[in-house]
Amino acid sequence: MRYLKLFLLLCCLPLLADVESSPVKKVEEQKIEDMRDETPPVDVNKATESYETAFIKTIVVLVAFLLLILLTIWMFKKISRGRMRTFNYHKTVKILEKRPLSPKSMLYLIEVGGKQVLIAESQFEVRTVVTLDDLTIGKDL
Repeated sequence: MRYLKLFLLLCCLPLLADVESSPVKKVEEQKIEDMRDETPPVDVNKATESYETAFIKTIVVLVAFLLLILLTIWMFKKISRGRMRTFNYHKTVKILEKRPLSPKSMLYLIEVGGKQVLIAESQFEVRTVVTLDDLTIGKDL
């Protein structure tokens, strides 16, 4: 409790000392007043020009930012298109073609190890229809 009273007394001491201003403080306040009087008036034209240039700079940065976003989107599309083309290239099982037979069944032409296989898929099963050993025969189909 003694520490709390001491702390409060130390905190309030500067406030109590400020009741009567010292001569040093009056001189400092006078210097601040003199500095305020010496400030030149603000030129309205310069202030307007600075706002105009700030607005123009903001618009230029906004346009540059939008162009950067569009360039990034274009590059992502270009990169993803290249990946989709080479998606089947490095795989051992490649889906060459896919055709719907009905809403619930599909017909797939796949290549596995140099052989082409025709597969039928339905909601109940996946069945091999034909296996083609020679790739040239598959191209004639």
